[in-house]
Amino acid sequence: NLLKRQAGAKTAAPELHQHQFIDYLTGIYNNDYFSKWVSQFSEYHTTEQHYSVLLIDADRFKLVNETYGDLIGDFALMKIANIILQNSRQSDFAFRLGKNKFAIMLDETQESAAFYIGEKIRSAIEQTAFFDQDIFQYKRQTSRRKNEPVNITVSIGVSSFMENNNVGKAIKLAENALSKAKEMGRNVTIKSSQIQVKENSTPT
Repeated sequence: NLLKRQAGAKTAAPELHQHQFIDYLTGIYNNDYFSKWVSQFSEYHTTEQHYSVLLIDADRFKLVNETYGDLIGDFALMKIANIILQNSRQSDFAFRLGKNKFAIMLDETQESAAFYIGEKIRSAIEQTAFFDQDIFQYKRQTSRRKNEPVNITVSIGVSSFMENNNVGKAIKLAENALSKAKEMGRNVTIKSSQIQVKENSTPT
């Protein structure tokens, strides 16, 4: 159960009112709770530790909906959420920010470890056949070959910060890394430090 997995061991977090902050489709936290978590971060994290942000975007997901229909798209989003939870830790917070965008906030995690988790998620999604025979039979999509899978990939941006740093800035850095991942052709995980190193080494 996604809700049980998400809420079972979350002690250092803003108060969770059941259902109000849960995404109706995937069962993980929604964008409203992400905003609340970020705004109240300093109240619940008081030690000098590293924290990391993963921003995950399903590549060209609009095309998936247009090609296979919203029902197949929703099924794929549920599977993506499951894969995110299966490849993250009990202490991590997973959110659905928008139609095909997700985030993970990782406690006490440096960027290198967060990158490893991001790569696990990216690879697992790439290797997953997003298909459910019952759904295709229900939709009667006879134009598609029977048992043909829907292949989906994700792009991921990673950033890390200390407790006394600005969590909002870290999210912006992760956004920049995600944009770079898309520029590089998608289906890749990029650390914000990779971008900063390149910028610092570029001649002026």
